[in-house]
Amino acid sequence: MKPLLIATVLLATACGEKKYSWAFAQNIDGTFNENELCRESLAESIYASANKSNTERQATTNIFVFRGQVDTYRIYGFHKQAECEVALTNMKQRQQMPK
Repeated sequence: MKPLLIATVLLATACGEKKYSWAFAQNIDGTFNENELCRESLAESIYASANKSNTERQATTNIFVFRGQVDTYRIYGFHKQAECEVALTNMKQRQQMPK
């Protein structure tokens, strides 16, 4: 590996965390809708320049709140598809448990 490439990789890692590649969405009231599926395009939407002013990251978590003209919902970002699917399944199961 060339020194310049190594420096670039280290700088990219030090300056910011790796972008999320997979995501699912949840309505603010806790229900799920058609955006619930783990999708790469939903993760990409977190970083889209058109959505920057409408998307707010919740502290240093993987949760983003998107405030659209019609809907507001949470987007949960993940680095791997399996992580996304496990989290979505677990959230749905917890919602179905009797209170």
